[in-house]
Amino acid sequence: MRGALKEPGVRCSQGGLRIYTLATYLFPRPGELEALAWEDVDLEHQNLHIHRGIDRDRAEEAGTKTGITRRFSFEPALLPLLVHMHKKAGGRGRVIPHMPAVEDLAKTFRDHLQLAGIKRRELYINDRTRKNITFYDLRATGITWMAIRGDDPLRIKHRAGHKSFTTTEGYIREAETVKEGFGQVFPPLPASLHGAPGETSGNRPEAASKATPRPGKKPNTSALVGHEGLEPSANGLRVHCSTN
Repeated sequence: MRGALKEPGVRCSQGGLRIYTLATYLFPRPGELEALAWEDVDLEHQNLHIHRGIDRDRAEEAGTKTGITRRFSFEPALLPLLVHMHKKAGGRGRVIPHMPAVEDLAKTFRDHLQLAGIKRRELYINDRTRKNITFYDLRATGITWMAIRGDDPLRIKHRAGHKSFTTTEGYIREAETVKEGFGQVFPPLPASLHGAPGETSGNRPEAASKATPRPGKKPNTSALVGHEGLEPSANGLRVHCSTN
């Protein structure tokens, strides 16, 4: 295992929460997230370029799964976190330096959901008619959030890197069934995710302070994801984390 999300007592490291956040807000494929480098992230213009992935069978860089590269603006709520991570990395190397194997991510992700108080039984069942939640479902969450927000279908297709519009339509149909009363998508992130414990938004780097999703709206930093999170019933998702 190249990196570690699990700690004694099934605690979640701050680095683990950042992986979950980027997987949801950027929704790349796991191999694309692993290959993402700081040279692909333009903080000044708030966009990034996904043009490669990691072939885990060969343990080397390759193209994206569909051969489609895409450049897009990332969500404003993500800017403070990316600015902080960029500064810590000195703007060099990969955004996620130590990406755990996907099979490890899936099991650990379910452990962390249970730790956060997400008890919905269906998320943890794997049988002939149901599939338990996996790390890859964070990508599906981000794509569905775009559809719930009412984004242009072609924009969703481009950001997701879908080869066929039929694939995108599946997410749009799913969004139609759950969007009623769903809440805010891509909500502001807690300041503790991009700084020391107890840090407030007022301590952000100057570049990060420019990231305001809605002018005049005070960000809600009380939880990583609230009612509008991974599932509509996941009210107040919290994971107890160290700052390692």
